[in-house]
Amino acid sequence: MVRHSTGRLAAMSAVLALLPAVAGAQTPQPVVRSAPAAQPATPPPPPLKTQQFPVTLQDSKSQQQPEVPAWSAEEVAAAKAACAPVLAKYGVVATEAEEIKDGECGTAYPLSVTRVANVEFSHPAVVNCKVLETIGEWLRTDVQASAKRHLGARVVKIGVMSSYSCRKAYGRKKSRLSEHGLANALDVGHFEIDKGPAVALLADWGLTERDIKARIAAAEAAARKLAEAKAKADAEARARAQNQPKTPPAPNGVATMTPADRGLAGQAAMDGLSALRGMIDSDTERGASGLALQPPSRLGGPKAKQPETPAVVATPPMVTTTTGGRQYTARQLFLREIYDAACKRFGTTLGPEANEAHRNHFHLDMADRGNRGNYCR
Repeated sequence: MVRHSTGRLAAMSAVLALLPAVAGAQTPQPVVRSAPAAQPATPPPPPLKTQQFPVTLQDSKSQQQPEVPAWSAEEVAAAKAACAPVLAKYGVVATEAEEIKDGECGTAYPLSVTRVANVEFSHPAVVNCKVLETIGEWLRTDVQASAKRHLGARVVKIGVMSSYSCRKAYGRKKSRLSEHGLANALDVGHFEIDKGPAVALLADWGLTERDIKARIAAAEAAARKLAEAKAKADAEARARAQNQPKTPPAPNGVATMTPADRGLAGQAAMDGLSALRGMIDSDTERGASGLALQPPSRLGGPKAKQPETPAVVATPPMVTTTTGGRQYTARQLFLREIYDAACKRFGTTLGPEANEAHRNHFHLDMADRGNRGNYCR
């Protein structure tokens, strides 16, 4: 009996010893959770869109841009091969730019040029080799020879105002494509020389033909106004003379003037003086036609006292051409001579005489004009 109880007790002790292990295996481990983030307030739903009237429907055709094919590898290779002798002949310093294709604009082998024919560019100019070759020959042959002849100097740099630009001619919306859009043009505003200040078109070209015509027209208008004023004064003088009693003859036959006559004569003289002052200018502003004009000076007040020994100002020598007897400075002759040379080389040459848009620069391009010849204005 004792043995049986003792066996049962041992069995129960073994079972109780296993219970903690089993209970530990089944107890879940604690999980640490972060506090839930605050949820943003739900925005109110957007208002319903209502149809706006009237409804404009765009033409689908107007939105379709024509597809322009890019330059082919053959076109790029051909342009590069044609450019190689130009680069070597004129000692061009440039970097290859990526081919340009922008609608109608662009060129297969553009170059960003900084030097050609030993002449620096004030800014890199993006051009093609067609116009670059002509620029090199113009600078080397014409510009340098003219600078030596008239200025006793050598051109070392040119002022680049514009090269490649995808735009219409004259910057207008309704016009043909500019040669600038093909990298086929260059605008030059001044020439730096190794002796003396730069030669700039705006400062050194002088009066244009339209300037001279405008001054002639102004002088003629002033002359007409003076003649009309004189005729009116004469008519008024005659009318007053007829209405006034006759005065006895002066002794010794000397004519006398009434106060009214003296006032009229003085006013007429002042009117004439004012008009004439507007028709005279200084020798430094004498135009190519020989006409001299100057704005009227201020009347009244004492004149400024002139220094006893005025400072001597060096002026460029004047040279008289053989055609028309027109006078130009050495700088004016230089600019006109290289302009005439450009007209023989470039497809288009525009300068100060063309219009106000080109008063301050030369436009040079190699437009293909067929059998019409070069355009020079």
